[in-house]
Amino acid sequence: MSPGQDGAATPVWTAGFSPVKVEEAESTLTARWREVVATSTGTPSARALTLNLVTYVDRPAASGEVSKILTEIAETHSVRAVTLIEDATVEEDAPQAFIRPDDVDAFSEEVFVRVHPRAASPAASVVLALLAADLPVYVWWRGDSPFGRPLFRLLAPLARKIVVDSMRFGDTNAALDTLRRLTERRAGHVAVADFNWKRIKPWRREIAACFDDPAVLALAPEFDKCRIEYAADMSEDDVQHKTARASLIAGWLASCMPRLRGRVRLAPVAVAGARAGRITAVLFQSTRSQATLSLNRQDEPRGIVAEARDVNGKVVRTWTFAESQQSEAMLLHRSIDDPSRDSMFEAALAEE
Repeated sequence: MSPGQDGAATPVWTAGFSPVKVEEAESTLTARWREVVATSTGTPSARALTLNLVTYVDRPAASGEVSKILTEIAETHSVRAVTLIEDATVEEDAPQAFIRPDDVDAFSEEVFVRVHPRAASPAASVVLALLAADLPVYVWWRGDSPFGRPLFRLLAPLARKIVVDSMRFGDTNAALDTLRRLTERRAGHVAVADFNWKRIKPWRREIAACFDDPAVLALAPEFDKCRIEYAADMSEDDVQHKTARASLIAGWLASCMPRLRGRVRLAPVAVAGARAGRITAVLFQSTRSQATLSLNRQDEPRGIVAEARDVNGKVVRTWTFAESQQSEAMLLHRSIDDPSRDSMFEAALAEE
């Protein structure tokens, strides 16, 4: 344990960080940057932050994970990262700020702030004081549904883009309702990114790649139903609720292939070792012929294998797609890389 600003014990994650008064954080960051420039070799570059990334963390134990992710993000994005950590051991009117004292990247800046869960207004005030001026604000809400949370209500108006992970909302159809409400905020003028939508990008990409083949594209009019299989604990009574990712794919397919509206079946299957909700297969079928297009997840080697059969059931093409990287840092990178709204994501939500 290391001492906090008030002399009290603070969580282990603060080892490696230096406490700083909130009102002195900006000047401290500037001084650190000047020190880095002064000790650097070659011609110093200008200080060029591109955005503010405000992260909400709902438990102190996750702080180390978030810090590691932000370090990875700093390799490709020049950000002022302000991370709010809810910690019931902190006094409600005394948020505590910490700055990493070493290995500071001159083009990214990281501040952690411990706040009491009931101290929404003080926490929002700290964020406002720490934001780099005249730069867009992205809010990464790393917790459960933000609605009904006073802190989110205060942070959301600052955001150009809100980044969430609907898996943390329960990965259910109810999670999709939360996503819809987010996309409708301020009449849809705030961009929303969802890690779960990013997680299924390999499926969307590989399905599109299959239809890029002229022989498969010619079969598209034959396909009038689709089955999406996802891993589920078959011992649970309500397996049908673990469908967020499958529902997003279904919505995407319906928006791209209107003939499939109302004809996509979501099917829970037992898969040993697979996390509930994970997509395992997508199968396009025809009620009037033997034409099929099947995509299945495989473990060895990890990836997706696909096979297309013509109207007579004859194999016309096979594919093997390697697994794509899906770390949380990579999902965040993809989410903040584009500031604009994702029309395909919103169309998929509108279909469900």
